[in-house]
Formats: sequence, C-alpha cells, structure tokens
Amino acid sequence: MELTNWAVEYVKARNAVSRTLKEHSVSGDVVTFVHKHKVHHFLCSETLIVPQTTDHYTVVCLNSEENVNFLIAHWDDFLQPNLSVIFTNPAAHAHWQITPRVHAMVADEESLETGVRTLASDVPFV
Repeated sequence: MELTNWAVEYVKARNAVSRTLKEHSVSGDVVTFVHKHKVHHFLCSETLIVPQTTDHYTVVCLNSEENVNFLIAHWDDFLQPNLSVIFTNPAAHAHWQITPRVHAMVADEESLETGVRTLASDVPFV
C-alpha cells in the first residue's frame, strides 16, 4: 500500500470516534487533513526526512533500520512543536508513533537510543 493511501486510511479510521475531519487533499507526498479545529499535514516518504514547519505535521515513513538510525542521529532536528513521526510496515498492518518533543520531556537523553529501538522493535522492519 502506498504511504499516502496508508495515511488517509489511518486518519479516517482515527476520525471514526472524534468525527472532526472535514476534508483532505493530496498534493504529491503531502496529505493535508482539515479538521474542525486545525489543519494537519502528513508528509509521506519511504525514507525519513526532517520537515521544517510550524504547522501540525506528521512524517509517515517505513519502519526500517535506516529510518530509525536517522531519527536517532538527527534527534535534535525533530524536536519541533507539533511534529510526530509514524513508522509503518503496511504489509504487517503495524505501526508505531513518536512525538520527539514530548518524548524528550519525559525521557532522559542517556536512554534515547534504547527507548527508540525498543519502540521500533514492536513492528517488523520493512
């Protein structure tokens, strides 16, 4: 399943309870969801990249060892407000999510790599 389609289905499923989603649009690798109270962008890329944004943003990437290593190596770049990352394995119908800024507030820096790798290990690598 293409990551943009995965993101659309993911948000629609989550919206089944909250019912705040008004509409969505796809432009290249970015899916924009307009909710009643906010606009949320999902950047879908097989390889993890760091977006520079002030909006609500979620990066959706494959759960690969390379992407997990990239997150750890560029951790400080991901400490942006309203930024989350979803690592997914669409074939296994599994994913995990992290909000780096929140994670950094509750976890100590010494256990960062261990914690991220533990989260990643719950989903098979692609």
